Amino acid sequence: MNLSLLRRAALLPSALAVALAASACAPVPSAVSSGTPAADDHGVGAAGAVEVASPARALVIADEHGEATLLDLDTEERRTLAAAEADVTAVTGDGRLVFRTRGSGAAAAVEVIDTARWTVPHGDHTHSFRGEPRLLGTLAGAGATHAGSAGQRTALGLDDGEVVVLVHDELGDGVDRAPRLDLPHAGPVLPFADHLLVPTADGTIRVVDADGVPDSTTALLCTAGIAESGGALTDPVAADAGAPVADADALTDPVAADAGAPVADADALTDPVAADASAPVADAAGLTPDPALTSALTSGLAAAAGPDVAALDADMTRVGAVYACRDGAVLFTRAVGGTVVGESILAPPGSTMPGRLSGRTDRPDLAGVAVDGTAWLLDVRQRAWTALPSQTPLVRAAALGDDDSRTVVIDVEGRVRVLAPDGEVLARSEPVLADAVADPALRDRIHLLIDATHAYVTDPAAGAVHEIDVDDGRTIRTFDELDPRFVQLVG
Repeated sequence: MNLSLLRRAALLPSALAVALAASACAPVPSAVSSGTPAADDHGVGAAGAVEVASPARALVIADEHGEATLLDLDTEERRTLAAAEADVTAVTGDGRLVFRTRGSGAAAAVEVIDTARWTVPHGDHTHSFRGEPRLLGTLAGAGATHAGSAGQRTALGLDDGEVVVLVHDELGDGVDRAPRLDLPHAGPVLPFADHLLVPTADGTIRVVDADGVPDSTTALLCTAGIAESGGALTDPVAADAGAPVADADALTDPVAADAGAPVADADALTDPVAADASAPVADAAGLTPDPALTSALTSGLAAAAGPDVAALDADMTRVGAVYACRDGAVLFTRAVGGTVVGESILAPPGSTMPGRLSGRTDRPDLAGVAVDGTAWLLDVRQRAWTALPSQTPLVRAAALGDDDSRTVVIDVEGRVRVLAPDGEVLARSEPVLADAVADPALRDRIHLLIDATHAYVTDPAAGAVHEIDVDDGRTIRTFDELDPRFVQLVG
């Protein structure tokens, strides 16, 4: 903005202070350029990685046999993180770490793979790190069910009821020494404000301390809504939509610092790539969806509904931790003094709500699609739900969480759209997923991930991942010769 000379003079001392503070946080050039391990001044250990100037974005893609590939989005180089194995039964992740289950029952074990790419937000800037991917070790005795991260910690739920807490700064010591808590859970466990949030089989979310001791004063009811896709519940190597960072922001941390503390809204200062909405695109005439396809979609989604179960989805936002519930959502924040406080964000009466929500990490918005094909936007700061009008039923949604409150969606025609809160179509792609959406078995395997400027959508019909520009809907790149059963965005 333009300032008068008088205002400039008045601001010089504070501007100098800001510049000095920023330089104190800046990475040491010699450490980065020489490839020596780096750590910033805020106690964030880089675990053998080096600090880099910008996020090292990549996709991790696993096929039906569990072969995990790291696809560098800057160079398009591909490297194998883990070879295919006949006994792989599940793959999940937290936005940095990948967890691959081999075997079943008492013979099961979880391989923990570090992609060594992550970003930590710090006020009005971020710190990004990159190292060599490696196998950190194996957790024996059970398979992985869910993984959730916050505050440089990951809670890995195992199918025997244990929860393994991995502290990222201690990953260099391996995973064998990580604490394993006997903590029966029925959904994604999240580390939060030096506590753990634990969904239980009775449909409540309980708060426990670092040793697993319950806080008897904090427990909120949250039974699961109907997920927008049955595939995520049944596909043995489907992306775990419960992981809060499956749709990671390349410009903020997939394993971001604990967002439990209330944070003042400062989007214009902290978003390095605040998305500038493109000119509105009129909805094309004659794009009425096939009624048979719409009916099949709704029937397939309804089949995913069952009796009341614990929450299946958890997300970390700038405001706090959010669990999607049948009647809305539950939000946990950290009050003064470190107390964890829970509250319900109820949906409008009579509404069918999404069973899963998605958005960019450390942003204030989430979005999801209900069983009837309606997309809902949750403004966590305002504790408000908004139904996004659309003439075409939708199958996926993820909130950009930018100043314009835009939401990226996939419709039943296979197009990626970007919607304003009033439903206006701001951008629209070609029907790149038409074949995948038309086949119910393939539709369940479509994944949508976003950063500030791109959408990444898996195309199981073509064996590809499409990179879409969220400002104008262009397909920028297509990465083919893939079998994307599991996918996560890291960096």
